[in-house]
Amino acid sequence: MGEVTIITVSLDSKKTIERTIKSVIEQTYPDIEYIVVDGGSTDGTVDIIKKYESNISVWVSEPDKGIYDAINKGIMMSTGEIIGIINSDDWYERDAVENAVIAMEKNNAEMVCGNVVMHYKSGKSRILSPRLNEDPLYGNIIPHPSVFARSALYEEEGLYDVNYSIAADYKWMMGCIKKKHKIVCLDKAIAHFSDGGVSNTYHYDTIFQSAKIVKEFLDSLNSSVNSEEIINYWNERIQRAKGDDEMHRGSKKTISYLQRILKEPVVVWGTGHYGELMSGLLEQAQIKIDSFLDSDSSKVGSRFMDYSIKEPGSDLKGKQLLIAIDMPDDEMIKLIESKGYNCSECISIRQLQREIGRD
Repeated sequence: MGEVTIITVSLDSKKTIERTIKSVIEQTYPDIEYIVVDGGSTDGTVDIIKKYESNISVWVSEPDKGIYDAINKGIMMSTGEIIGIINSDDWYERDAVENAVIAMEKNNAEMVCGNVVMHYKSGKSRILSPRLNEDPLYGNIIPHPSVFARSALYEEEGLYDVNYSIAADYKWMMGCIKKKHKIVCLDKAIAHFSDGGVSNTYHYDTIFQSAKIVKEFLDSLNSSVNSEEIINYWNERIQRAKGDDEMHRGSKKTISYLQRILKEPVVVWGTGHYGELMSGLLEQAQIKIDSFLDSDSSKVGSRFMDYSIKEPGSDLKGKQLLIAIDMPDDEMIKLIESKGYNCSECISIRQLQREIGRD
């Protein structure tokens, strides 16, 4: 296999782009064309790009119309047989390109993807894996930072649709799935990203755009699920995304709702992202927290956000249980009941999202 083009797009990414650049230039695969497309940064990003310009094939810094416009510029400048895209706050595993090339050659694939590790501010991380066995109409099943595609695939499918400022990769991927292009998934880490990227920061917009894309493909993809069920699914996700955005902003609507439905003191089950979020919101609402629960026995007895961590199953007499774990309702009910708690006396993150997201 020949040259691989890697494209990085950036805008005011001084804090993260050096890690991204180093992850590309330190790849074990030798034949890499590296293109950096900057959107006219003014924070010192360009100085870092210049620092490594001897390792960069082509770079530009000029205004663009968003992430996907910048990516499209990079694709049009590329000369490699394979194209990978890594944004300026993401980074590759050292052997990512080599593994992608080997898999593409071995399987005569048109696209290769793999696992992406998502890192939270709390220090925790989780693995996002491709889910090609799932229905793509329920959401993006391929983590974009892990994707390597033949340049011929972009020639056939076209560039990213800039009308979708956050979810254009989902639409492009849906086109590939619809035409049954050969995609190979690797069960190994390819890339990393930090919670707080564009699609995470603008959660509602991402869900809204994704729902719009699904409607475009609803009749052309052979799905085992009827259209009404899929539409209802996305309507509910949009509502929860509205609520989630309200919660992350700490809006007056969120604080008012929490003060109205929660009884003090509150026991929060979950010490991850939503546990941290709820700690801040409850403090803002001046609602007393008793403690946190965590199923990880190694954490029991330690502290989280300056509160003690107890094992689920502890006595909750006179206390309100808040489930700060994002999971489907049926799974949450089983979890709660397995610890002897009464579901009707609990409040869940998804319940908060739905109620706060109501118009």
